[in-house]
Amino acid sequence: MDQTIFSYASEINNPELRTIGREMQKGKTGFVTNTLNGVERILYYTPLPSSNWTLVVVFPTSEMFSPLRKITVTLIFLIIIGLILLTFIVSKIVSKQISPLEVFAESAREVANGNFNNKLPDIKSKDEMKNLHDSFEHMQQDLSTYIEHLKLTTSAKEKIESELRIAREIQMGMIPKIFPPFPNLPEIDLFATLQPAKEVGGDLYDFFLIDDKHLCFAIGDVSGKGVPASLFMAVTRTLLRSIAPNQLSTAVIVNALNKSLSSGNESNMFVTFFLGILNVENGNLRYSNAGHNPPLLIHPTGKTEFFELTKDIPLGLFEDFNYGEKERIILKDDKIFLYTDGVTEAEDVDEKLYSDQKLMDCICAHSTSQPKKLIQEVADDIALHVKDNQQSDDLTMLSIIYYGNQNEGTN
Repeated sequence: MDQTIFSYASEINNPELRTIGREMQKGKTGFVTNTLNGVERILYYTPLPSSNWTLVVVFPTSEMFSPLRKITVTLIFLIIIGLILLTFIVSKIVSKQISPLEVFAESAREVANGNFNNKLPDIKSKDEMKNLHDSFEHMQQDLSTYIEHLKLTTSAKEKIESELRIAREIQMGMIPKIFPPFPNLPEIDLFATLQPAKEVGGDLYDFFLIDDKHLCFAIGDVSGKGVPASLFMAVTRTLLRSIAPNQLSTAVIVNALNKSLSSGNESNMFVTFFLGILNVENGNLRYSNAGHNPPLLIHPTGKTEFFELTKDIPLGLFEDFNYGEKERIILKDDKIFLYTDGVTEAEDVDEKLYSDQKLMDCICAHSTSQPKKLIQEVADDIALHVKDNQQSDDLTMLSIIYYGNQNEGTN
């Protein structure tokens, strides 16, 4: 009882305790933390109303918070255990819910390999998995039906393509392709090409000798494209070969062709047609033009001109229409260039036509070329014009050069 808080503070060298003592002298109440004898303690002081004494309660901090620490550790432990249990339960539930997805994934791989009847997992619930099951099952059925239809369609398409290839071979076999065609006829030389826009086309050209001195040549363009046009083209060419022998009048031949093509033509198809018969001894040319593009006449000087047209309509429209005929003299080294509208109407990517003027310019630039070379130059110029644009119409060209009567040495 002979010590005070101040003497004790000096003894243990604790300035904070001295400060607490002053607060106590002032009659204040406080709750502070201080280290006494190396142990953290909590001090609570308050004056006693019945005397001038101040009561101080001192207890270690560790003892005060020990129960709370135990509770905290216990709570943390319980939380960890609870989280582990919750994770396990949720994992089991989720695993059970999504386990059918593995079967669905396997089924998807089987479907990708072509097995559309692969069994799906049974889903008894009425949730999203059930909706997925029903959708997948519906997809299997639709794919199975689609593949069956596709097989039938592909088979039919392959059959049609095979038939079209055969039709193309037959069609191309109908037009002459051996050049030079008349090695024993030095008065003339010619070359021709036909490039269908599809497997089969409606353009045609033909040439043959009616007798020893008359060359018959023709070019035509059937309305439409594809198989109907190719059939009409074949009929036209066959009729020409049957009508032309021993006939020197183009008007007679064209009128006979028109009557045959118009008769029973319920599809209303028609063909633009140019027919010429050249006397190789004197250069006399008789021709009829049934609505076709006018041929070009190329002189050795480079001068180029279009043929004078006969104002006649295409063949196959009116059975009683009367077609006319014109004549002109072809001079020595003159060239005739015939073509279909697929040449002048060839389009580039901007839908700009090749045009008559471009054709004229190209021919003038290569007027001295032989028929084969001339046709190749025109074809190259067309390809340069259209570039990557798809061919929309058949391209047919025929060129004839007249060398004159070789026996006389002049035309």
